[in-house]
Amino acid sequence: MDKLEERLWGVPGAEVLYDDPATCYDAHIGEVTDADTSGTPFRIEEWSAHPPRYHMPCVQTVAAWVAEWVADNGDTNEYGLCDFEAAAVDAEVDAALDAALDVWATKITHRMADRLIATHTVTWDDAGGPLLDGDPMYGGAG
Repeated sequence: MDKLEERLWGVPGAEVLYDDPATCYDAHIGEVTDADTSGTPFRIEEWSAHPPRYHMPCVQTVAAWVAEWVADNGDTNEYGLCDFEAAAVDAEVDAALDAALDVWATKITHRMADRLIATHTVTWDDAGGPLLDGDPMYGGAG
């Protein structure tokens, strides 16, 4: 699944979300009592997730930070500073910084929820196996 289409799954009000509904169900199965399996549905929310780049500065901000650092700490004169500032808006530098931020983002496994997409219902088949919106939770017979 494309990083922009990732989903997270959790029980209503949860602070911790999971990569799939079955893992969410397994993590919260202790909250499901025998009485619940007799008819009370269990809810799992599906959320979109922000891609890691959402939480990172844009390329122009990173370039400006580098130029600012050089101005404050780079031990250069105004002519050198002008070169650093010009490089900060260069298309090749922009592309390289963008590529570096993309690589950095691939190393981030943490995700933050964005929008609630749907609320799914877990019920149980006659054998007590969980059904997600009527389909077997684990892909086969419950």
